[in-house]
Amino acid sequence: MINFITYIFIILMVICGVSGTVHPISVNVASVVDLVVLIFTSLLALMYSRTSNRLNRIEGCSLVLIYLIYIGYAICR
Repeated sequence: MINFITYIFIILMVICGVSGTVHPISVNVASVVDLVVLIFTSLLALMYSRTSNRLNRIEGCSLVLIYLIYIGYAICR
């Protein structure tokens, strides 16, 4: 199963790489902000998962707060 997912990922990366070579893919500021928020929250969730097998109340509230701030930003954009 993991090999199948890896092959799909590699194929998609090759397709995106070839299409990006033929015609450059434009990136706007909103996409960069979304990517930064995605990476930050992923690293934060990874850090929380390394401390214990469960989220405590503070960790859960911080993730919900980040989500609400991001949704507010996305709506106001």
